[in-house]
Amino acid sequence: ALAAWISIGSAQNREGHDLAEAARFPSRPVVPLRVQNPLESDSPRSESGISLVEMLHRVERHYQIHFVFDDALVKGKTTFCPPLTSPLPVVLKKILTEHGLTYQKIGKSTYVLQRIIRHPKSPRAGNRSGSIRGILRDSDGQILVGANVTIDGTPYGACTDTDGVYTISNVPPGYYTVKALYMGYKTAQKTVFIPPGHPATVNFRLAEDILQMEPVEVTARRRPRFTGETPVRLTMFGDEEIQPLAPNSLADVLRSLPGIHAEGGGGEVAANIFVRGLPATGQYKYNPIEEDGMPVISTGGITASAPDIFFRYDLNVEQLDFARGGVATLFGVGSPTGIINYRSKTGGSRRQTSLQLTTGEPDLYRLDYNTGGPLGNHWRYNVGGFFRYDEGPVVTGLPTRGFQMKGNLTRLFRNGFLRLHGKYLDDRVQFFLPFPHDSHTRRPAPGDDGREIHTLNSPEATRFQYRTPRGIFDSHMENGVLTRGPSVMLEFMYKPVDRWEVEGRVRWSRMAHEFNIFIPFPAYYTAGEFAYRKTPGPDGIAGTADDVPLFITDPARQRPLYRFTYHPETPFTGEHVITQGAWHRNRPFEDLAADVRFLYTHKTLPGRHKVTLGTFLARTMVDQFEVYNSLLMEFADRPRVLDLFIWDAGPDGRFATADDDTLPITHGGIANAVSGLGTVYINNRIVSRKMAVYAADRMYFSPRLELEAGFRIEQQSARLQAEGVQAVTVAGQEVPALQGFQWGNGKFYHRTVHFRDIAATVGLNYRLLNGLTLYGFANRGYFFPEIQALTGNLGRDSTGAFRPFHPPNERFYQVEGGLQYEGGEMAFSLSLFHSRILNRLQTDPQQGEDGVVRNITRMIRKTTTRGLELTSRWDLPMIRGVHVQGNLTLQDHRYGDYPITTVGPDGVIGTRDDTPANYRGNAVRRQPGIMAGGRLAYRGRRLDFTAGIKYLGKRFADDGNILELHPFTLLTLDAGYRLFFWRKQVLRIGVHVFNALNSHGLTEGDPRLPPGADPLKRRYFNARPILPRRITFKLSFYMQ
Repeated sequence: ALAAWISIGSAQNREGHDLAEAARFPSRPVVPLRVQNPLESDSPRSESGISLVEMLHRVERHYQIHFVFDDALVKGKTTFCPPLTSPLPVVLKKILTEHGLTYQKIGKSTYVLQRIIRHPKSPRAGNRSGSIRGILRDSDGQILVGANVTIDGTPYGACTDTDGVYTISNVPPGYYTVKALYMGYKTAQKTVFIPPGHPATVNFRLAEDILQMEPVEVTARRRPRFTGETPVRLTMFGDEEIQPLAPNSLADVLRSLPGIHAEGGGGEVAANIFVRGLPATGQYKYNPIEEDGMPVISTGGITASAPDIFFRYDLNVEQLDFARGGVATLFGVGSPTGIINYRSKTGGSRRQTSLQLTTGEPDLYRLDYNTGGPLGNHWRYNVGGFFRYDEGPVVTGLPTRGFQMKGNLTRLFRNGFLRLHGKYLDDRVQFFLPFPHDSHTRRPAPGDDGREIHTLNSPEATRFQYRTPRGIFDSHMENGVLTRGPSVMLEFMYKPVDRWEVEGRVRWSRMAHEFNIFIPFPAYYTAGEFAYRKTPGPDGIAGTADDVPLFITDPARQRPLYRFTYHPETPFTGEHVITQGAWHRNRPFEDLAADVRFLYTHKTLPGRHKVTLGTFLARTMVDQFEVYNSLLMEFADRPRVLDLFIWDAGPDGRFATADDDTLPITHGGIANAVSGLGTVYINNRIVSRKMAVYAADRMYFSPRLELEAGFRIEQQSARLQAEGVQAVTVAGQEVPALQGFQWGNGKFYHRTVHFRDIAATVGLNYRLLNGLTLYGFANRGYFFPEIQALTGNLGRDSTGAFRPFHPPNERFYQVEGGLQYEGGEMAFSLSLFHSRILNRLQTDPQQGEDGVVRNITRMIRKTTTRGLELTSRWDLPMIRGVHVQGNLTLQDHRYGDYPITTVGPDGVIGTRDDTPANYRGNAVRRQPGIMAGGRLAYRGRRLDFTAGIKYLGKRFADDGNILELHPFTLLTLDAGYRLFFWRKQVLRIGVHVFNALNSHGLTEGDPRLPPGADPLKRRYFNARPILPRRITFKLSFYMQ
């Protein structure tokens, strides 16, 4: 019923907005130029007597161009329809000349219509005609390309060039009214006197017309600019570029951007993002995700859940903005290096509907929908979302399923707008962690059943129970990564006068969230090794003569016996067993945030200023209930759960006699106290409050020179409430595995922390030549310690009181500069960058000498990165519709001062043979020294094709640079064919191939190894590869 309603209803049309953008920005340095809209119909049939407007639309669709014109030029005019087989200039001459019109080409595919200027014959000496010349800018001082300037009541007129300059020559002397018209702006006019034989200068500053063009930018400005017009490194990816990626996760989108290494091997969420020049170790720690200009969660690092867990991509997304450096670092929360922002569609002046059905192996079914358009003259709406079921891309027996509903309603006013956003997300996905690989071949390890292992997620391990002091603990591992709840945002913009403007957003979210994972650990045992294990004795060193047996104290009379927990009739014949974490993590949160900005334009000597003053307020509350259990399992893909028993021969010392006894060691597969991993109990409540004030000033000293400077002052306070733990044993549950497990003791401690810091930036942009720009910026930033690092690092002093961890703020210093060129068919940039982070905190889960796995936070005093990046874009003139992009990043990243304690010969961290070390000079783990990417796209009237490639150089899996991860190449293909129907209805049949070469590059080693441990010394080591090849098919229906 919903699909039927959507298909009958109407759809969003961004034609007016796209037209305005195309006029102001005929090309962009990173995003390919406008391609044919799938809503456009096929070649028109020949006919006569049609309106000139309709004819222009047909020419647009056929030749993949767009026109910019004043309605008064074409209103009420008709023409005939010539065959669209001739060259474009011939067709335009036929349909325009008869109406006294001509055109000027701006950029590659934008044509501005204007009246034919019929200049009088050369003036006589006494006539002495004059001229009018000037520059058109917007209220921010940015030049306007392709604007129309006319002299009212005359045939005289001109169009602004790429510098915003126009010239009208041979104008007879006298008084005239000069008008400036530009799509998306209010028409302006001035009266001027042209003296005989002299030029007159008439400059215009046009104010935005909100009813014609809605604001779209959500960082420092509402309107996107050329990246060559700002020191900020801004990359914009429209939905036309995102759709061919068929993203399974945000990593599939972000890895297409220059300078980003995105690991999506974990599945749809919790991607690891590495931004060039930034010595960090993944997730979105220093580059938060924003949705429509607001962070998806205001306090990053409050738990270990990545922010992309609370966002899902669908057809509702209009554009991705990635801003790095400069003032962009001041307008985001926890964003010392930049912002990743997804903008939603908001409905246009015409209705448009999109439906997309995706299917693929294994058992993928997904329906995406989006519809939007006008509700009267001053209202706009947009509604979208998805429904899906998926048993891949890695088959675990635990399917992904869920839906999202998302929409917004906009009320347009003469001087602003008011918009209400709403979203409800109910989605469950599986997360894939590293699994065993062969140390020699680096291929997935063969299980004991002979099949390769591709995941240790197990349907058998999803539901287990045991008694606790507070009742039955019942795991819900089958939920995987669960996100469920609403989000509402109110957005507004008001511009009472040309110089003043205020804009703001208020967002509230409440999400139920679980992050349940099956977490493999480095220990792989033969069946005998596990049963005959020992613990370190009085000397505190493992593997010496005084070690104490755990289970079998008399090998002559005792033997291990393994049984499948849920298949006891099936004998266990495997060679190995593994202990694996089954971590239940419940993290519901509530977030309230507001961001309000005031913008003021002031003209003073020696230049003109655009000042932004804003404030940000937020409150985030998270309840954190987590229980880390351990399970005993077979060594196989999607392993089954095992139980261990000790077979005792009895008093007679002989096996298989009447006095034999069987002693259970584990229960229901639970191996908590005997696994060597222990149990972890966490029950916290964290309430964080943030307040920030920021300001920025854009200074225009000349048409060539622009400076930007700003600062941000922020403070954060957080109240931590954590329950203490104790070792407990519950009566009636005496198996060794459930003895002395950790549980809450009912006593809570409280702690309040405060942080405050300031960030500052300065940037420069200087136009050397037409299209060639020199830019540079320098930042001084900060990052507050993550709250999760504070709750996971609490020791006790000699009196038993908590000894809290008080780390300093992380400090950032960044410098970048380079050249950017933007031409009609080509663009490139060359940049040099240098980054330094002081006091960087790094948290990893690691196992201590007591066998318990804890989050250990270490301070890396200094980390440095320097490098070079080159990006390019070329629209091939010899093949219409073909676009080529490329990027190359070379970087050197090193630890400057990194003291650490490494594991000794016994292989156990925290024992007496541990060794102090310093990783100074080592490469930052998982960061490549070279990244390269490319994209080839063809857009024809019916056929489209896209090929994207990403090369990643060698990296190291660990801080000690012990395990090297080899280079790999990832190739993605997408192709489609469109069928056109009546009234602009289009059906696209598409196929998408992710990882077309089926590369098996490793993206991550085992972060749970103790420092200094060499994983290749054992037969198997844990690693996570990129996801395997997956072919999906899409049916996309568009209706206008």
